[in-house]
Amino acid sequence: MKLSFFAFVLFLQMGLLSGAHAISLRVPLSMIESEVAQQLPKEKLSVKIDRIQIKLNPSIQKMQLCGRWTSKLLKGKGDFCLDTQLTWNMNLGAIEIGQFQVIKLCSSDVAEISTKAASTVRHAFQLLLNDVHVYQVPDLIGKKISRIQVQENSFKILF
Repeated sequence: MKLSFFAFVLFLQMGLLSGAHAISLRVPLSMIESEVAQQLPKEKLSVKIDRIQIKLNPSIQKMQLCGRWTSKLLKGKGDFCLDTQLTWNMNLGAIEIGQFQVIKLCSSDVAEISTKAASTVRHAFQLLLNDVHVYQVPDLIGKKISRIQVQENSFKILF
C-alpha cells in the first residue's frame, strides 16, 4: 500500500507540474496478481478455483482470468478462462471483477463436460468472483474515479 501511495503522489506531482488536467494512477500487473492471489483459491457449491493466471487485454478493455476448477460433488476437474469486466465499487474504494463471460470451460476427466456440470461450474464462478477485489485504492486518494483503462501490463485509474 505504501508503494501505491507514493506512486500516486509522484503522479499527482507530475500532473500538477506539467499542467495536466487529469490525474491517473497506473497499477502494474504484478500488483493485480498479488491482490487476486490473496483472495484465491476459494470454494463455493463444491467448486474450487485455483492456479489463477491473469492477462490484460487492452483491445477489448477486459481482464482475462484463467485457471483450474475442481469439484468433489461433480467428480470432475478441468481448465477455464473468463473475460471479466472491471468495475468500480465506490463504497469500498475498490476495483472488482464485474461481469464475466466464459470463453473456455473444459474437463480433463472426460472429452465433453456435461450441460449440468457446466451450469453448476458457471454458477459457482459467479459466487466465487462476486467479491474479489482486483485493487483496493488507498483511503488517502479518495473514492472518485472517472474510469478504468486496461493496458498491456497494467491498468490505469483516471481520477
